[in-house]
Amino acid sequence: MLFHLHMALLGVAEWDVSQLSDCVKNRCPRTDADPAEDSDLAMYFINPELGHLDEPCIIMDMHGCIILWYLPGIYSLH
Repeated sequence: MLFHLHMALLGVAEWDVSQLSDCVKNRCPRTDADPAEDSDLAMYFINPELGHLDEPCIIMDMHGCIILWYLPGIYSLH
């Protein structure tokens, strides 16, 4: 049985997800929350303002690479 799932494109980030990945993987693991480190990334990789998500959607980077699939209710309690 095939299911057709309508996915809306909700947002496009204005940065490259590969560059973000390189920045994150080249950092040392941290043991506590360091606000300076978070603000450093936030300066270059600004999250798009999307509001409340309640429908299936995708978010892509500036090159069309999918960053996030949002699939509410995909896991069943049964």
